[in-house]
Amino acid sequence: TGKVSDEFEDDIDDELSKYLEQWIEIELIDENPRKYWYEHRLIYPTLSKLARSIFSIPETTANVEREFSGSGLMINVRRTRLNPEQVNNALFLRSVNKN
Repeated sequence: TGKVSDEFEDDIDDELSKYLEQWIEIELIDENPRKYWYEHRLIYPTLSKLARSIFSIPETTANVEREFSGSGLMINVRRTRLNPEQVNNALFLRSVNKN
C-alpha cells in the first residue's frame, strides 16, 4: 500500500500495536524517556532500540554530517520532484536500517 509501516515485519507491527494500546499513568511518566525505554527494552525490543537511539545525544557530529551527505545524494538535479515528506521518510528509513 506504500505506507511506511508496510516496510516492517508483522512482529514489529505487533510490537507497535501493543505499545500504542497500553495505558500509561501520567504520574508514572519520568522526565527522561530513555529511562522508560530502557526499562521496557525486553517488552518492546525494536521500539526500545529505536527510541533510545533517537533520544541519545550523539558524541560527535559525524552522524549529522552523514545525514546531510545522504540527503545531498538523494536530492540532486535529476530528482527535483521529490517532496520534503518523501525525503524525510527515506532518510528516516535509511537511519533506522543503519541502527
